[in-house]
Amino acid sequence: MALSQQYTTVAVIIKLLAEKERWIRQLNGLRLPARGRPPSLG
Repeated sequence: MALSQQYTTVAVIIKLLAEKERWIRQLNGLRLPARGRPPSLG
């Protein structure tokens, strides 16, 4: 039982990481023109 619970936890973590990656890609897509340097430098 502990093993299946551990696999469920790993699956949830992987799903959350995948969601985070998708959000990062969306944000990077929105900021594509300012990609080369931080926006604070102008």
